[in-house]
Amino acid sequence: MSNNFMNMNGEMQVPRTLPLDGATDWFAKDGIGSFGLNAIGGAAGLYMGMKNYGLMKDQLKFGKRVHQQNWAAQAITHNGRQEDIARARYASNPNAYQSVGDHMQQNRIDENPNNVGV
Repeated sequence: MSNNFMNMNGEMQVPRTLPLDGATDWFAKDGIGSFGLNAIGGAAGLYMGMKNYGLMKDQLKFGKRVHQQNWAAQAITHNGRQEDIARARYASNPNAYQSVGDHMQQNRIDENPNNVGV
């Protein structure tokens, strides 16, 4: 019994060419279909890369804003604590400690992180 899909040992075999004479497999290694699929895959990869780039820019912007808000909150807390300490020291002995204004000018942290180190 002769079957196009069976080899000599009786095992199932899928032909590499279409059953029509002269027709080739469009999706073979060198076929035009393979080229088209690779082009579509490349375009999809480019699109996803651009989407990821946009997400990373948004994430960086969000992280920067959160850092600035945290810096401002920590600076307000630090400055308040330093002012309380300076007031308590100055109230206990005004001649031994510097004034509150001088202490704060020396120990104040700027609430804007962009001005640090300038």
